[in-house]
Amino acid sequence: MDGFSSSVTPLIENGFKITKTAQTVSDLLLDYTALASAPRIMTGAGVGDILAKFCCLTDWKISHLLFGEPYCFDAATLMHTALDECVSSLRSIQSGGREGIRALMNALLTSGFAMVLAGSSRPASGAEHHMSHYLEMDYLKRGEKIPLHGVKVGLGTMISLHLYHKLNEFDFEKKESVLAEAEKLPPVSFVRDALLSFGCPVRFSELGVSAETVRAMFFEAWKIRDRFTVLTMYNKNGWMKKTEEELMELYY
Repeated sequence: MDGFSSSVTPLIENGFKITKTAQTVSDLLLDYTALASAPRIMTGAGVGDILAKFCCLTDWKISHLLFGEPYCFDAATLMHTALDECVSSLRSIQSGGREGIRALMNALLTSGFAMVLAGSSRPASGAEHHMSHYLEMDYLKRGEKIPLHGVKVGLGTMISLHLYHKLNEFDFEKKESVLAEAEKLPPVSFVRDALLSFGCPVRFSELGVSAETVRAMFFEAWKIRDRFTVLTMYNKNGWMKKTEEELMELYY
């Protein structure tokens, strides 16, 4: 996960997932021998958290284009660069190579630095994280062990990518500009294959959550934060009702 170097921290308060300001660390000590020998699913969770940046950066950019939300180009550029370097090193990460793990950790730490620059978690968290937070609260209510953060985020990333690539089917303001951003995103299969290579689940049913919870997540997770994302777009325009069965068939 990417919270080690950030200036915010997600907390559980009265059963709800909230984010509060935190003290930024002054130093970080990393043991690459230990990191390279970690269980593959833990490494995969880290990869899932980084691949999520494709979507959350797009959420942020589109909110800027549609509504004029403040957009920190330095933070976004920093995150995009780290994301690209991590993707380029994916084979090395998959093989547990030291240089690959170094690229992954650099991307995760850079994500935290980008949050400090932006003054919020915007460069690192979008709809995919809101879905993860929604599920986390469900596990807490049921008193069950919560799956790794990046595992849940990876699944949320697949949903966000699917929704972005489907936007051409709908009509909305500034569609051409929004589609130009969506077209830069990788296909869902890229993230699915990456997650599978680490033994991560690629269907929500593999996480032990009910179909009812996942359906509710599609309609409710966008309310987790006061922040525009692709989930906001689908729910406020009534498109999610036309899309939920397709999402359930493919991802549950």
